[in-house]
Amino acid sequence: MKKAILLTSLFAFMATAGFAQNEAKLTQVNKEMKSCKEFVDKSTLSVKPRRSRATGVYYDIQSGVWRAGMDKEGKSYSATFLVYPPFWSPYFYNRCGSNNVSWTINDKDATQYMEAETGDYDFGSLDKNCYNAETGSISYYYLPKISAGRETYSLYEVDNDGKANANSVGLVTVSSDGWDLSYTPTDYSVTGGFYARGIVDPASASDPNNESYIFGTGTVTLRDGSKYTSVGLAQVFPAPVSPFTCNEIDLKATSYSVPLAEGKSLTMEIRNVVTEDGEKTFGDEVYETLVCTSEDVSLAWEFSGGTKCYNINFHKKEVDDFGIETDVPFILDKEFAILILGVDGEGVDVGFIGASLNVDEADIEPTIPLISDGTSVGSFAYSIDLVTVCGFYGYQDACDVPTVLYGSDDTEFNYCNALRVSADGQTAVNNLYPEDFAEWIYIKIARDFVDENDMPNYSFLAPEWVNGISYSPLSSSDEDGMYVVTFTCDPLPEGVTGRMAEVYVVGSGVQSADPIVLLQGDATYDPAGVSTVTAQKASNSKVFTISGQLASKNYKGIVIKDGKKFMNK
Repeated sequence: MKKAILLTSLFAFMATAGFAQNEAKLTQVNKEMKSCKEFVDKSTLSVKPRRSRATGVYYDIQSGVWRAGMDKEGKSYSATFLVYPPFWSPYFYNRCGSNNVSWTINDKDATQYMEAETGDYDFGSLDKNCYNAETGSISYYYLPKISAGRETYSLYEVDNDGKANANSVGLVTVSSDGWDLSYTPTDYSVTGGFYARGIVDPASASDPNNESYIFGTGTVTLRDGSKYTSVGLAQVFPAPVSPFTCNEIDLKATSYSVPLAEGKSLTMEIRNVVTEDGEKTFGDEVYETLVCTSEDVSLAWEFSGGTKCYNINFHKKEVDDFGIETDVPFILDKEFAILILGVDGEGVDVGFIGASLNVDEADIEPTIPLISDGTSVGSFAYSIDLVTVCGFYGYQDACDVPTVLYGSDDTEFNYCNALRVSADGQTAVNNLYPEDFAEWIYIKIARDFVDENDMPNYSFLAPEWVNGISYSPLSSSDEDGMYVVTFTCDPLPEGVTGRMAEVYVVGSGVQSADPIVLLQGDATYDPAGVSTVTAQKASNSKVFTISGQLASKNYKGIVIKDGKKFMNK
């Protein structure tokens, strides 16, 4: 109930609208909308800080970490997850002003990951074993808790009123195929149509509960009584901590009639971000254009008051070689803004769900409501920062070529990523450790080499003289995602005594930081010094894709432990 008061009191603080005077007319707004946000001074507003933050005891996470709080059907998780990419080490930054702190996880001591000089906390390496694709089960860890003296702090342990919230448990897990991720506050426990109340008066006359939309179709009545048409909304997002392959973007929406009549659609533009007057807003460069048609709308749930909530799904659509329009994925790898346009169109009656912005979500910008007076487009400022409930569906990929591995006796094998190929190109051995590694180079990938349709998930960038790749998974490994690969090459050309290549593993939006080094003939590899030949890189390369697992030779297996340990079979 108190949350509802926060939103319904919104209009008491609403500022007079300000419009950027551009030349775009209302009929041109979908194509030529410019950045137009104007702000008011909020310094006079009373915002109650969290208890722990008021005393300076808190910590931050990396900007761009994705969150999961609500699934595609609109059901709340019992906890909010911080979702990290595979092979990524979650890091939590101590903000207590002192390194004299302690860390716990689920009330168990976890100071072994703490950096003594700063008090920062490295959660250690998480891997894709956190997610079991066959069972759908998720392995996760509680977020750490930081303590300084008598004060303690953990993300999501309290709500905006400083009270403990049992529905806001914080957990950390690893990104994988099928995760439904969202940049939204953590409290989804409020029901009864609360999220339908807010800024925009609905266009439809039927409003028995006297409720209004957060953002969407309708008009905005300002404090001075003036009314403006709502034409869309915009929101800025930080760059993902690792490139995100997005299949669709979903928003939760309400409607007093039908969100989209048959044949009608909404447009979403993914744009660049600019800073104006110290505030981030959308720019003019359009990265991607997505569409939501009436066929992309489905019922999610129904509020107790009878108001319905819908999934509004946006997809990037392309026409294939057969003339069939299909949905295609796209990569989110930089800071971006989304603009939803067309809410004022004929046959559209939609109000997007929003929620008050949690103080922990400092890297999330509040939603920008876009309104028009018929000749120009602008935005108003409001006292309570709100964000749309926006879900991103896809996965974060990863691929790695280890350059150092360790034996079970802690023997260090440096530069183990180099393979020496015979002059005829048909046999290979590990350059420095042929007895330990045989003919293999070790790589680590977040997904299988090929998907269920036998289509490649990964490729190799290699020079033209590389003609074959074989691979095999380490089925005996305790760590999923480890593979061994070997190569065959063309014979050395006449008159050439040696050559060298750097082969990179490429996934969806990612490329291995280190290469697989191929040496043929008398070429040598000394990464700390100068090699005898210049490596051939991607500029003169071809792309190898793997379609189906190749028959591999028997190999001397290695078991990986904790991301770096191995021992002979």
